[in-house]
Amino acid sequence: DASALEELRDPRLPAHLQWITLRDEGVVANAQTLTWAQLMESGKYREIRGGDRTLKERAFNTPSDAPALVVFEPEPGDDPHGAFFSGAKLAHQLKALGEDMGLGEEDRLAVVVSMGWFHAALMGWATLVAGRALVDAPTLGGLITSMGTLSPTHLLCNAGFLASQSARWRAQLEAAPEYLKRMREGAAEDEGLSFTRMLGSLGERAARQKMYEPIREGLGEKLRVIYVIDGALPEGVEALLKDMEIEALGVFGVPEAGVTHIEREGAQRDGAAGRPVQGVACKIDGAKGEEVGEVLVRSELLFDGYWDGSGPRHRDAEGWLHTGRRGHLSSGFLFLAPEADAGATDDEG
Repeated sequence: DASALEELRDPRLPAHLQWITLRDEGVVANAQTLTWAQLMESGKYREIRGGDRTLKERAFNTPSDAPALVVFEPEPGDDPHGAFFSGAKLAHQLKALGEDMGLGEEDRLAVVVSMGWFHAALMGWATLVAGRALVDAPTLGGLITSMGTLSPTHLLCNAGFLASQSARWRAQLEAAPEYLKRMREGAAEDEGLSFTRMLGSLGERAARQKMYEPIREGLGEKLRVIYVIDGALPEGVEALLKDMEIEALGVFGVPEAGVTHIEREGAQRDGAAGRPVQGVACKIDGAKGEEVGEVLVRSELLFDGYWDGSGPRHRDAEGWLHTGRRGHLSSGFLFLAPEADAGATDDEG
């Protein structure tokens, strides 16, 4: 559709990216190899792209009609590498993930992240495999504005979405009646309040409910869980969600392993990215106790290899995948260090 095409126009795509197009489905002899620029100029982006089947057979010795998945980073960078999964591994992953999500018969998951976030695809498919409902809209903007109508019980998003929404929520709170504004404790008339302090200054539960009604309506009356990728919550949002009795649960994963961590309802820690999904082991490289280090994961369902044969992450001799992310473990919960710290070495602490 038009929005997907605009994402593909993204200038971050590398110049060497090539597409395989076929004039007639299944006729490899008529295949053309085009760069992205040539493809757009020729207007062939809607043609059948059957070359991936040929690549599947050559690169991974996988039958052309067998299910398979290639997963990329949400932010692919200048030199992206796709992690290849066989259909069998994907099926086992989705079954385990769906069981750990534990959605009930009346639950409905909404996914408010772009298609570039593999977490969205995997958790959405896992929901369907588990026989539960996935609610959607034709566009991302349409989904956000239709939350009240779709009325999901669970929402998957990233920190960026919550940050954008928190600005709107703050504006709604600032527009509250004057008698509610006077509940601010210890603030001078000209002193600006942070979102956290603004929320903390609302003492009466009845007043809180009155102010939160518009926010709650926009999210849907039945929403009780928000899955947050990496468990990162913007300033002030955690307190707001708790007051609205919405549970924030962390989710973590990397393309080479899929979704490896998720928090369960009633068993979460503030700021955590989750606990391992069944069949996944996690440890911190070289760490003792709750020391910070590189996050390593191991599973029988890790990727089969990179589409182009090389990539940024590797498995060591014991089968541990080095994720490149840093964090620490506490009672089995994974807490990630900020992305800015991800490249630090253990010597740097």
